[in-house]
Amino acid sequence: MNLRIGIIFLLILALFIGCGKKEEKQLIEEPIQIGGNALDMQSDFKQGKYSSFDTEVSFDNLGSLKIVAPESTTVRIMDLGPQDISGVELLYQAKVKTEDVIGQVFLEMLCSFSEKGEYFSRGLDQIVTSSSDWTTLEIPFFIKDSDKPSNVKLNIVINGTGIVWVDDIKMFVKPYKY
Repeated sequence: MNLRIGIIFLLILALFIGCGKKEEKQLIEEPIQIGGNALDMQSDFKQGKYSSFDTEVSFDNLGSLKIVAPESTTVRIMDLGPQDISGVELLYQAKVKTEDVIGQVFLEMLCSFSEKGEYFSRGLDQIVTSSSDWTTLEIPFFIKDSDKPSNVKLNIVINGTGIVWVDDIKMFVKPYKY
């Protein structure tokens, strides 16, 4: 009888020790593209206060978003709407070209969650300034297993003045095992 109790105790102890191990995040798949270039067709583009569709300057020769910023501004590139994803890393990627920018240009991603509000990721470690040729910028946003965004917004932020072109916009998902 004591031997059985001892074996049961050891099995329960082993179960608790095994469950208590915390696993590190590991990439389990290659990134999957979930969004493509929203600026492929001029009819899909809505002009803003400082932005217009440019058919002459483009990374992919399909047109780009041109922003002439006389002051600091944030321009919405697109709303992706609700996303049925969780436990992933979102990657927002875009090509950016600048001319005579005094200040900083960077990407911003806003994720809204119905119960929790809106959170952001900003590419302050990848800024473009002055005059530059096409540069790839990319920012991540980590979404927990229990969260699903009710909306994902992609922006470009210009802290200053100048001309900025945005093209070849992509959104990737990198699934993670926690």
